[in-house]
Amino acid sequence: VYAPPDGVGNYGGETDNWRWPRHAGDVAMLRGYVGKDGKPADYAEGNVPYRPSRHLKVATDPLRVGDLVFVTGFPASTRRWRTALEVQEAVSWEYPMTIDLCDEAIGLLERLGSSDPALAIKGERLVRGLNNWRTNTRGMLDGLVKDGLAQRKIDLEVGLQEWIDEQPARKQRYGGVVRRLAKAHEAFRARRAHDAALEDAVWLGGLLGAADRIVHMAQERPKPDAERDPRFQQRNHKLMADRERANQRTYDRRLDRAKLGLALRRAARLPEHRRPTLVRLVVGGGEVTDDSIRSSLDRMYAKTVLEDEGIRLRLLAKASTQELRRLRDPFIDLALKLRPELQRIEDGSDEYAGATALDRPLYVAALKEKAGGLLAPDANSTLRITYGTVRGYRPKPEAEVYDPFTYLPGVVAKHTGSKPFDAPARLLAAAKRPVGRWAAPDSGQLPVDFLADLDITGGNSGSPTLNGKGELVGLVFDGNYESVASDWLFMPPITRSIHVDIRYVLWLLDAVDNADHLLAELGVQR
Repeated sequence: VYAPPDGVGNYGGETDNWRWPRHAGDVAMLRGYVGKDGKPADYAEGNVPYRPSRHLKVATDPLRVGDLVFVTGFPASTRRWRTALEVQEAVSWEYPMTIDLCDEAIGLLERLGSSDPALAIKGERLVRGLNNWRTNTRGMLDGLVKDGLAQRKIDLEVGLQEWIDEQPARKQRYGGVVRRLAKAHEAFRARRAHDAALEDAVWLGGLLGAADRIVHMAQERPKPDAERDPRFQQRNHKLMADRERANQRTYDRRLDRAKLGLALRRAARLPEHRRPTLVRLVVGGGEVTDDSIRSSLDRMYAKTVLEDEGIRLRLLAKASTQELRRLRDPFIDLALKLRPELQRIEDGSDEYAGATALDRPLYVAALKEKAGGLLAPDANSTLRITYGTVRGYRPKPEAEVYDPFTYLPGVVAKHTGSKPFDAPARLLAAAKRPVGRWAAPDSGQLPVDFLADLDITGGNSGSPTLNGKGELVGLVFDGNYESVASDWLFMPPITRSIHVDIRYVLWLLDAVDNADHLLAELGVQR
């Protein structure tokens, strides 16, 4: 029911991403509908707005420096309990490879977008995601290498092993755990370059990814539901169909073909013994060149039927493996040949998780015992409540402390009239008038974003920020660049979360977008 203009929600763009001070109004509002009986229902004109028995109330007390705040949400995952070998792998291979992939993909998408505005729109979400991933990864790498966190992780593990060896009881309980985890990881990473290249192709190539889902579904369908891969169980069928419909909205042959071509060219650069069979399956028996990749993809896209959303949905819902073989679609045929290799990758991940299932908790128990019980937790995609206070930080020991609030005059000061600092004219006009009740009592200015020392990570974006009364004071949407590597080693002095202040959101509804009806629905009096 409400989303601000790009010049508000994405103000600062990639220039300000993961940076402070920040001035983004990163917010959206949705209204859920249910059947007239109040229960979940598919779309129908007679549906009514959902009215929960309990809901968050918008805070009336002004948020100040030092106030207690909470965030509740579903952070994805962190790596604080990983071994030194896993840190070294991230530094030497995973993160440089990720940055290189993002650089190439962003460059490709921006070139395509500059030639056609329609392609720019369809590729915009992916470009933003890749930019965010790249900046985050660079922050990880900088923190681990330049700030010495990788060496600290190595030193911690050396100290842990020495602590274990000090007492026979500890050696009996924890002895060999570090060595066993290292051995399991060495086996898991043996085919990392090959596997990453193949997975990147399935991820970047939208039609290839759809073909693999169709093929995989056909293999899982004959099994009893409880024995299927959980992703393909009945409970997820509607979600998978919705995903195909959503993908269709941003599909364009030129875009999809270019992305798959990029993945193939990257795979072709690998040494012959590490190159996935995908490249040879696409190109055939001739020399692997940019031209041969291009002409092979031209033939595949010209002959496929998977660009039709209806056909993809029907195959996903009903097709058997035998029917897929008879279809003779180039992407389906390729997916049928790749599925055993992709299954090996998936099984390898499961085997690695199984191989470390006993030793990983033992390793963490040793870390926890050595630390006297004080061990920063790892996020694992489950519900978490994190708490702290509104406060600034020093980006460097010799630097001044950042103010934990930014204000509306900062938005105006940054405005250039072009992206990423292109505030809407109606916002600039409203900024010239008194902000009234939305102003902070201590400064008399309208707060835009604020900092808190909460422990969050990817997946928390959009989570509600609450005050000590459990009232809504903002939405968390980012972290500061200096603390990105806290996913590996928690750093309380500089770890900060970035939130949009609810007062800025309410001012946008009130003074900029004239959404009085939404203020009323939120329980905010005019």
